[in-house]
Amino acid sequence: MRLKSVKLTHFRGYRTTTVIPIDEAMTGIVGRNDYGKSTILEALAIFFESGDVKADKSDMNCFSLAEGAEQFEIACE
Repeated sequence: MRLKSVKLTHFRGYRTTTVIPIDEAMTGIVGRNDYGKSTILEALAIFFESGDVKADKSDMNCFSLAEGAEQFEIACE
């Protein structure tokens, strides 16, 4: 299996739909502190290990929650 992209919507710091492309040359995720690197890895853990990793309402983006969103989305291609 090859992961091509990760799509996050209303998940933690990702308020709007964000698609993170993953190409063959990608070997790591680099960025400043508090920019969502760990969130991407935790989203993948929730997606692939749904029985072992629990997700709950605290994983919702707080602004999306205030605007009436009821769930977050994690999708992989």
